Amino acid sequence: MLAHWLAIFFTFIAYASGASISEAELHDNTVSDNDILDASHSLPDLIHMDAVPSDWKTSGALLLEEGRLRFTPEASSQSSIWHNTGYQITDSFTMEWTFRSVNFIGKSEGGLAFWLVDEKSVGGNSLFGGPDAFDGIQILVDSNGPVGSSIRGVMNDGSEKLTEQNIYDHSFGYCLSAYQDTTIPTTIRLSYDRKNNNLLKLQVDNRVCFQTRQIQFPNKAKMIMGITAKNDANKESFEVLKIHTHNGLTKEVTIPNVNPMEQPRLVTKIINKDTGKEDVVETDFMKMKGLASRVDNYELYKKLDKIEGKILANDISVVNAKLVGILENQASQLRKLEHLSTTLDIIIASMGKEGAVNTESFKDFFAMNDKLEQLLQDQAKVREATKKSMENGGHSVSVDEIVKRLLIWILPLIFIVLVMAYYTFRIRQDIVKVKLL
Repeated sequence: MLAHWLAIFFTFIAYASGASISEAELHDNTVSDNDILDASHSLPDLIHMDAVPSDWKTSGALLLEEGRLRFTPEASSQSSIWHNTGYQITDSFTMEWTFRSVNFIGKSEGGLAFWLVDEKSVGGNSLFGGPDAFDGIQILVDSNGPVGSSIRGVMNDGSEKLTEQNIYDHSFGYCLSAYQDTTIPTTIRLSYDRKNNNLLKLQVDNRVCFQTRQIQFPNKAKMIMGITAKNDANKESFEVLKIHTHNGLTKEVTIPNVNPMEQPRLVTKIINKDTGKEDVVETDFMKMKGLASRVDNYELYKKLDKIEGKILANDISVVNAKLVGILENQASQLRKLEHLSTTLDIIIASMGKEGAVNTESFKDFFAMNDKLEQLLQDQAKVREATKKSMENGGHSVSVDEIVKRLLIWILPLIFIVLVMAYYTFRIRQDIVKVKLL
């Protein structure tokens, strides 16, 4: 009995300590965004700067005024800013840019581009103010594409020169964005996680624009960060308010995807020549691109794309890893508890006769139990006899007399039971002391 209660007690202690250890481990693993901020590759506080730091190289019409970098301060202008040293890519990174476009809305040949390219790619300015044959990734913000104002990702290995006309055919992902002529800035966040099967994700104002696992950056490769922009013959002003670079994943990146950006939809207006009725029908982008020439392959591609999207949209690998850690910790605590229980059994067995219960001490208690059982049987007989007498209309012993007789027996028995309970309690206390010794 003692071993049983001790086992329950230590089980509670082990469970409580295991839960607290697991929570502590999760807390220790939590790193703030400021802890992983790469200050040398960031411009987080432009409002307090009088000039661009020497770590960055600027060109063109770029202006720093009122806490913002103005890339196109006048019509038909362009400019750029590039970091002087390469950023080394390890297992993960997060890059955030906050920008806005003011003074113009509509289709324009201008655009704002964010770059992460090989060192040899820096130098040209023919592609939205940047290089046309780059080796790396470009995030392009413009309104001249087939779907209007959008944010898209473009990859190139440096073997092909891209132009501002064919760049839309080389994008691997994009989403709609109403960024033009608004006083509210837009924040885009590019993140990469090598340990999560090379997950590359772009978020716009904390909403997923696109993500893929088909792109892998070379390990420990040094790549140059930059921003370029150009505008058309209009007053569209591209402005950057903040640049953040983190050597890891920020908290916003690890949140599961629940709020994706709106994706482009192509529609066709059909007018009935007889009735004049107009209908708007959504046209599949794949068909517009001629990828549906073979129905079987096209349908298969659509299904695979849908499955991949659902898998990526419910990416909870980070949460799963933490749960696995908690389960492993609980298993370790259970193994310790089993070892403790085995040790207690060995200690109790080694106590021998000293720890055995003396059943002779309970002899009077057992006798009292027999008397109580006999009393209950006599009471049942009396109750049965009384019942029969009342049914036959006869006269028998009154109820009051029966109660008096029962009290004569019960009161001494109650006293004896109390005495026996007291001695039983004292005996158990002595047994516990013997076992502990």
